[in-house]
Amino acid sequence: MENPDASKFRTKGLRSADQLDILFRDVAATGEGSWAPSMGFIPSEDRLCDSVDGKNDESSIAKVIKMLRGIPEIESGSELYMKAVRLFLKKENKETFVALKDHDLQIMFLEQA
Repeated sequence: MENPDASKFRTKGLRSADQLDILFRDVAATGEGSWAPSMGFIPSEDRLCDSVDGKNDESSIAKVIKMLRGIPEIESGSELYMKAVRLFLKKENKETFVALKDHDLQIMFLEQA
């Protein structure tokens, strides 16, 4: 699928490419919302927006921390709470926590991780 508005860049090139290179030289996207031409497909706009918004992700950091706050046995700011926040930086930990559902199992998971 070709965007007709993009055809002008075939002959004119990108304005300020050198400045953009300086600005974004050390920037890299990782994780679910990342994309690179080497991946062999162009993601749909909806997929990218949903990834950025976390709409289709039950284990988004905001949702998981909200679940964590809902566990009465874990005091906000406690050692276990902060350990959980660090664990949630990894997607598989967030997904496991969400999948466990039961507060007692979630607490055991956090304590043993």
